[in-house]
Amino acid sequence: MQQSTETGDNSGAIWKSEAYAVYRDSVVQGKHVARVLSPTSLTSNYQSPANAFQSPRSTLSLV
Repeated sequence: MQQSTETGDNSGAIWKSEAYAVYRDSVVQGKHVARVLSPTSLTSNYQSPANAFQSPRSTLSLV
């Protein structure tokens, strides 16, 4: 697996590997995206197979 802190591909990623990419305000792994909403909150479109009947939009608040 290739990992790099200098992506050199103009994508804006601060860390990129074959598995995922980290950006200033998000993490992307395939079709899944976790995005920062505020210093204490983030949202993700990840949907657990165990919860397939629930909405894929989840919000986590760190207080």
